[in-house]
Amino acid sequence: MPFKEKYPPPVGLTGHAAPLPTDDQIEQWRSRAGSQNICLRLAEVDDDHEVIGIDVDHYSKGNRDKTGFDQLTKLIAELGSLPDTWTATARTDGKSGIRFFRVPSGLAFPGQVDSDIELIRKGHRYAVVWPSVHPDGTEYRWYPPGTEPISNNRGVWDGTVPDAHSLPLLPDSWIDHLTGHRQRTDREHCKDSVSSVGEIEQWADATFYGDDDTQPCGLMRQKLDAAIKKVRESATYHDLLTNAHWNILHLAFEGHHGWCAAINEYEAVLYKTALARGGTTDRTDAELRREIWRSRVEALRKIKGLSDDRIQRGAAPVDASCVTVGCQQNTSNVIDFPNPTTIDSDDQAESSTYTTDVDRELHRLEVRAEAKRRFDAKSIGPLKRSAMSLTTFLSQPPNPTPMRIASLMPDAGRVVFSAPYKAGKTTAVGNLIRALVDGDPFLGAFAVNKPARRLVLIDNELSADMVRDWLLKQGIRNTDAVADVICLRGEVSTFDILNNHRRAEWAKWLRDLGCDYLIFDCLRPVLDALGLDENHDAGKFLTAFDELLAEAHTKGDATIVHHMGHANERSRGDSRIQDWPDAIWKLVRESADDEFSPRYFSATGRDVEVAQGLLDYDPATRHLTYRGTNRSDAQKQRKATAAHTEIIKLLRDDQSNGGNGLSQKKIEDESTKHPNVSRQTVRNALKTGVESGELANWDGPRGAKMYTLGKILDNHA
Repeated sequence: MPFKEKYPPPVGLTGHAAPLPTDDQIEQWRSRAGSQNICLRLAEVDDDHEVIGIDVDHYSKGNRDKTGFDQLTKLIAELGSLPDTWTATARTDGKSGIRFFRVPSGLAFPGQVDSDIELIRKGHRYAVVWPSVHPDGTEYRWYPPGTEPISNNRGVWDGTVPDAHSLPLLPDSWIDHLTGHRQRTDREHCKDSVSSVGEIEQWADATFYGDDDTQPCGLMRQKLDAAIKKVRESATYHDLLTNAHWNILHLAFEGHHGWCAAINEYEAVLYKTALARGGTTDRTDAELRREIWRSRVEALRKIKGLSDDRIQRGAAPVDASCVTVGCQQNTSNVIDFPNPTTIDSDDQAESSTYTTDVDRELHRLEVRAEAKRRFDAKSIGPLKRSAMSLTTFLSQPPNPTPMRIASLMPDAGRVVFSAPYKAGKTTAVGNLIRALVDGDPFLGAFAVNKPARRLVLIDNELSADMVRDWLLKQGIRNTDAVADVICLRGEVSTFDILNNHRRAEWAKWLRDLGCDYLIFDCLRPVLDALGLDENHDAGKFLTAFDELLAEAHTKGDATIVHHMGHANERSRGDSRIQDWPDAIWKLVRESADDEFSPRYFSATGRDVEVAQGLLDYDPATRHLTYRGTNRSDAQKQRKATAAHTEIIKLLRDDQSNGGNGLSQKKIEDESTKHPNVSRQTVRNALKTGVESGELANWDGPRGAKMYTLGKILDNHA
């Protein structure tokens, strides 16, 4: 940003849907001549967390005193203390500044916490930080956790920029309070980001009821007056602006009239109030106009997305006109609203507005609940069951192949296959497909008792080209046994099996293919696409997945691939992910932080118990082979092999140079220069070599133990 300025940010890089800056853009900014300010746009730090900043303003500005720290103190008394964290500010009053925290990703945090406390997040504002200079000439500083932002502490910071991954987590009580008990951000999923501004405006004119001169209906008028009242009472406008645009346009989406006149009136009041108040905004006249315009267009994009979604489901683009149900001018379709200008008391007006809002919302919920009940009654078929006594049940013939894959996979069983990021899940899935359709032992060790004849793969992480490349290198022979390879990257939301109609479509597709085994890779993207919380809602998807398998007549045979959490040793998220499968397979690295370390496979479940064993990988074929060697034994074997290799090399070099053997001490000293070789490992290898005949030993001078190559190696050479 411009030097000694807090506005404007680079165009196209702010807002929830905007991309993050590229390395090339950042380098271009760095190469500019002269001083500049910088700002941080807060975003995700990993798959599960993002960063927010609690921005407290506590100072006098213009004709108003800001008391954000007093408001923060009240919140702390109500919600509990905040952990010590990094603070960024140019002020030294000990109160103002942005306090940074990590929070779970995907929650609907507000932009405004209180009148003088804002919440900086990915979709709202940014943080101006060191080494930027404030418009008053003061340099911004970082204050480490536990350091009060006062003048005497400006020298405490040692110059190390804070690591976002190490920021403290915001306490649960604060998260619940700020997000309305962890409401998710769902609006962005329906947003129309493709249409031009002109197309969006034409769509609104053609879709919403009335024209530019249509006056607001009763409900639109009431909501507009309430929004204008908030503008005149508040010192900050951004959240009020975006909320008002959303609410007015959503009323138009619900069939109410006068949206254009309402928006124009609201924007005019906000614009005049913001400029007349003086000192309460950093925006110039032109900048304020642009901010108002962007907010309107953003709200239109979101409403059009909702409308497009309705059309895809076969519904009308907007609700029926309120004129057809009685809401005209100063009346409502349910409740008679008082004209706010005729009420003498502001308290009475606020109370009346609240009561009528509650009554209207209650009526709407009751109508929707009854409509859903009637819809469900029509769409759900009759329950068809016949009684089966225990005698009859027990007399049924046993399954001739109770284990589809020996020791690993029950017939008609569900498997969750968990692995850390980039640990080889795709390779392992390719090995599973090859084993199931070709009948080869899975991982070279577990017999396939019941091969698949019509296997279906649904992949939502890789492109079609990537999937083709990985499966091609597996060398699958019976390719016709894979009935369909479905690549959903970029269109994961089409797998909305929580929707009964869409699930029935997928079930019919699988049923028509004759699918007898389904592999779904992987779980997290579809949860995100459907707005489900991995930590609480995974069970909803898994229940729908069971219904899909039943409707598709697959008898329940399926594998779901999932990412690991909990130090890469357990499936991430909802405990239902652990309860649901008949078997849990795990693929782990020997060292969680080393992506090149060996992989290990294990399995547990109903009639399934396979100990952790080393996997050998053939890069030419991408085939994996299970060895019954656990992590501890494998490490010992590698160390023993390294020691053996070092010993043989030393003795061969000695022999080539005409030597007559080396002492044990000499061998230990030289061999332990290898990072994986210890003296004890060398001693064990020497003992094993003598016992096998690879090495010969004798007592040397001054009690030395001497070693040379034995007859076996001599003869072999």
